[in-house]
Amino acid sequence: MEVLFDMDEIYNIKDEVGVTIGTFDGLHIGHNKVIQTMIDKCKKDGIKSVVYTFSNIPREVITGQEIKNIISLDEKVRLIDKMDVDYLILLEFNKNHMNISAEEFIKNIVLNFLDVKHLIIGHDFKFGKNAKGNIDLLTELQKEYNYTLDVVEPIIIDNMRVSSTLIRELLLEGNIEEANKFLGRRHYYRSIVLPGKQMGAKLGFPTANLKIDKSMHTLKPGVYATQVITKNKRYNSITNVGFNPTFNQSELNFETYIVDFSGDLYNKEIIVEFIQRIRDEIKFQNHEELTDQIKLDIERVNNIFNSLRE
Repeated sequence: MEVLFDMDEIYNIKDEVGVTIGTFDGLHIGHNKVIQTMIDKCKKDGIKSVVYTFSNIPREVITGQEIKNIISLDEKVRLIDKMDVDYLILLEFNKNHMNISAEEFIKNIVLNFLDVKHLIIGHDFKFGKNAKGNIDLLTELQKEYNYTLDVVEPIIIDNMRVSSTLIRELLLEGNIEEANKFLGRRHYYRSIVLPGKQMGAKLGFPTANLKIDKSMHTLKPGVYATQVITKNKRYNSITNVGFNPTFNQSELNFETYIVDFSGDLYNKEIIVEFIQRIRDEIKFQNHEELTDQIKLDIERVNNIFNSLRE
């Protein structure tokens, strides 16, 4: 997959293409359906596939409000690459984008740049200044630009429409199982393991301390059943997301105890997948109480994974 970061680079695409456009915030199961529909259509007709998206969340620029990311930009690129897309147009959404009229955007920034044969969009796709661009405009322009238009219907699970907003709310509630269902995969973080204060090691439960960007803090604090992937192996684990009230820490921490693992992970990359939230954070009166609770947590996590294997 070739990644293009600048409008000028788009001129390098000389092929006939199919294009999908969107924020694709979180790349959930609904986004995957839109992108896969585009890929399948392109392969059938022997043309190249293009995902046109943004390196940031447009709604942040439009509203001026911070929106927590579900996945990092690097993971967004990785996941799209795995889908076998030919070109990824990855631009930063700014105030210039915000003030471009819908017709100017779709004509001068997409259709006049690319030889578009197929345009595939999600059912709720809006674009241009004040989000005035819609399916009606795209239908109107078909005769002028001679492309097919496919509108992909939303995915409904348990009578709820899959959306990034819903997934973000579920993560903030700690409802990781429901969030995973709508994502179509396990929610995960990829991180380098950093040296910590060795508090877990002193208790006999050494933890991997994760560096998670503040823009990614979408999970409700608590203790989670997780799995760690490192060196192509998967291990059961327990991850504490929170402030370690027993040790009176003030910054949000991500710490993972990997069950039945020995080895040095400092400065190594690991992936932590979240499966189930098992309890709130608790402030213990002493280290003995904390140690006893960790043992109970390990037993509970092992039971969770045993049940998943059944």
